[in-house]
Amino acid sequence: MAENNELVSIKQTDEYQGLVNECQEIICVGVQNFRMEKILMYGRLGERIFNDSLYKKYGGSNSLLLEMMAKDIGISRSELYRAVQFYEKFNIVSPDSENFKMFKEGLNISWNKIKVRYLPAKISEKCQHAFKEIVCWQCKKCKKIFDYKPNEK
Repeated sequence: MAENNELVSIKQTDEYQGLVNECQEIICVGVQNFRMEKILMYGRLGERIFNDSLYKKYGGSNSLLLEMMAKDIGISRSELYRAVQFYEKFNIVSPDSENFKMFKEGLNISWNKIKVRYLPAKISEKCQHAFKEIVCWQCKKCKKIFDYKPNEK
């Protein structure tokens, strides 16, 4: 029991608080680096495919080429499609890209946020966007998220 009391008193020290703060910072930086690397990976993947002669000849976002490649690479067709779409729209392949500034989330940007908020869903081109309000406006059919109700702008 004496050991528990000692640990309780240690928790109040600057040394302990410093250790906790440094550990939290290590985790925070690691998560940010992981998110950034994942975004850059998809940007580079999209760049490689988008600029390839096979994609230019047989490609396009709805091509069987992407479906075949996705299967052989081992990722979903939609992830591969999004990588090409991401590169085509934002041209981000390095952490120095000016285009990172366009994301209002700043360092809290993630691949999932990019897919959901910044890349149009394939379905959305045909979708009539039936809305329900959550935190922002979201189409019930295609799940595209808007920061505003589209018919208000």
